[in-house]
Amino acid sequence: MFKNQSLSIKRLFLLLAIAGTLLAVLLLAALWKVNQAQTELAQVYEQRYHSYLLADQLRQSSDDLTRMARTYVVTDDPEFEREYWEVLAIRNGEHPRPQHYERIYWDFVAAGDQQPRPDGDTIALRELMRRAGFTEDEFAKLAEAQANSDALVDTEMVAMNAMKGRYRDDSGNFAQQGEPDPELARRLMHDKDYHAFKARIMKPVDEFFVLLDARTSQAVAEAQQRSQAAYQQVIALVSLTLVLGTLVLFLLYRWLRGQLGGEPAYVRGIVETIADGDLQAPIKRRARDHDSLLAAMASMRASLAKMLGDIDSHAGQLTDSAERLADTAGIIARSGEMRIGANQSIAAAVEEMSSSVAEITSTMEELSASSTQIADHSQAVVDVASRTLASSRAGTQAMHQLLARMAEIRTDNQKSLDEILALGQRSKEIGKFMDLIDAVADQTKLIAFNAALEASSAGDAGKRFSVVASEIRRLADSVSESTREIEGKMLDIQDTIARLVVTSEKSSTTIAAGLASSESTAAILDELEQAADQTTGAAQKISLSTQQQKTASAQVVQALHEIAEASTHTSSAVTGISEISATLLSMAQRLRALFKRFKFARAEIRGDALMDTGVDTGSDTGIDTGGNSGSTT
Repeated sequence: MFKNQSLSIKRLFLLLAIAGTLLAVLLLAALWKVNQAQTELAQVYEQRYHSYLLADQLRQSSDDLTRMARTYVVTDDPEFEREYWEVLAIRNGEHPRPQHYERIYWDFVAAGDQQPRPDGDTIALRELMRRAGFTEDEFAKLAEAQANSDALVDTEMVAMNAMKGRYRDDSGNFAQQGEPDPELARRLMHDKDYHAFKARIMKPVDEFFVLLDARTSQAVAEAQQRSQAAYQQVIALVSLTLVLGTLVLFLLYRWLRGQLGGEPAYVRGIVETIADGDLQAPIKRRARDHDSLLAAMASMRASLAKMLGDIDSHAGQLTDSAERLADTAGIIARSGEMRIGANQSIAAAVEEMSSSVAEITSTMEELSASSTQIADHSQAVVDVASRTLASSRAGTQAMHQLLARMAEIRTDNQKSLDEILALGQRSKEIGKFMDLIDAVADQTKLIAFNAALEASSAGDAGKRFSVVASEIRRLADSVSESTREIEGKMLDIQDTIARLVVTSEKSSTTIAAGLASSESTAAILDELEQAADQTTGAAQKISLSTQQQKTASAQVVQALHEIAEASTHTSSAVTGISEISATLLSMAQRLRALFKRFKFARAEIRGDALMDTGVDTGSDTGIDTGGNSGSTT
């Protein structure tokens, strides 16, 4: 029951941990959404502010151009004209835009500070507006305002050129030179037409501000709405977490009370009462409470009371058994002489048995020594047989290698004999060629002799031919002589080849005989290896048998030693029985004394009242335990 409750507690807290994790994840997600909404709202505000600044720069540039032009036509200071054209160049992206240009700049320049802040990127105002994400309608208003501003720039150019005495020609350029007219310039810069032009510039700018305010206000409202929705989700999740936490704590409190069966203080008091040995104190429980800790303790107390009754009964039986054991050992005999006689008889019998066991042990030790010596000799035989087997295998392997080498020698000798015979055949063929060369030489000499005869009969005309014939005859004689020498060498070579053939045939016969002897020796070595293998196997079996006999003898000797030791202890054991029986009697008495510490009803021992009668019929939500367990004992 407690194992299942432990698993239930584990499962309960696991579910609570999962639920808490889910709520935490949802709360973190809601907080992330709030952060995203706040970031988006800040971006919308930033974009709105940046858009206002860009639109204000258009208005400010128009005012700066008006101020510079008016100041120039009044003071005729060329510095104001330069500043006029620089304002226009910055707006059109033709001159680097000073950093933080939306702040005060030209007032500082007019006061003498040539560059209040360093230059930044060169970019037109329209390009900055395009990057800021202005709509088409907003761009249309700004384009209209800039077009009107450009028209006003034309009037300002006429006024500033009039200060220099330059006027437009027929082509529209300021190329016509005349007298400066400051009055015309001042009138152009301050009359009603100029203010009307200025109003036409500012009207689209004002309409642009209306459109910008409407667009950015809507974006701000949407961002605020999303931020508010995220805040509401966070508040809802926090409220849900608080409600669920309160509910879980209440359910956990009820569940723990249900598992304990009452207040923890009351349950602890019951446990302490049972630990003190009081098994009669009533346990107050709810009706139909059979699975709580209090119910389990009530059942445990009834079982413990029954077990104590059984222990009391068994303690009485243990006392009776100890007394009978003491009687058997002779410690409760009426006469001391009877006890001494019984002990002496037992001691004599034990002494005689020890003497017999000692003699048998001595004999078995001698047998074990002999078995050990035989086992050692048999192991030596096994070692010799193993070495013989290894040597036989090595000899057999060497002989087989010799057979392989002898077969190779016979093959090589046969190849040499065949080559010698082929060489003899080639020498005979060379002899035939030499005979042919000798016959050709003889014919050549005969032809040369006939040529010499013809040359001599020809007279002076045949002298040169006679010389050639003589040379041919001499050459033929040289060839014949060389041929005879070669024939002599060939005859020597043929005699040598014949002797080599005879010698090779004798070697072949000798090699064949050696190969046959090697094969016979190899067969003998194979038989010797088989015999050595069989000898080694038999020796190993003998060694194994002697080892087993040695082990068995050692075990017998060990058993005899144990028997001798047991017989030696038998006498002291007989005496110890008396002491054990006395100890048992003392233990039984102490057990009865300990048993008297517990307080319980005899009806519980008989199993008539295993469960408590102190059942509280209260509701499931509360138990009137009073929390003071000390008053129940």
